[in-house]
Amino acid sequence: MKKDSRRSRANGTGSVYYDSRSKKWIAQIVIGKTFTPDMKLRFAYKRKSFAKKTDALKAISSMTTEDAKPSFTLSYYYNAFMNGKGNTLSHDKQVAYRIAYNRLKSLHSVQVKD
Repeated sequence: MKKDSRRSRANGTGSVYYDSRSKKWIAQIVIGKTFTPDMKLRFAYKRKSFAKKTDALKAISSMTTEDAKPSFTLSYYYNAFMNGKGNTLSHDKQVAYRIAYNRLKSLHSVQVKD
């Protein structure tokens, strides 16, 4: 069995692919994530096109910055949940979640990755 010689990029470092319609190499990174009201995850991308694959690979490292990575807080996730699937819960369960959330006031604005 022969091993695939293609290298894969590490998670969170973007991707490079060939677009056959435009006949160009595309360098792409994720710059944001959002949740729809029904709690489906949607991504926002930043893309640049290049004539050569090597140019796209070089450019992707400059596109990937700490600012480009999304940062979410506890309050963001709580509000997304309560505006989505949390609305379908019983009133008592919603109150229980609200009480638990209010006990964590010191963590409301802290980024989850921290």
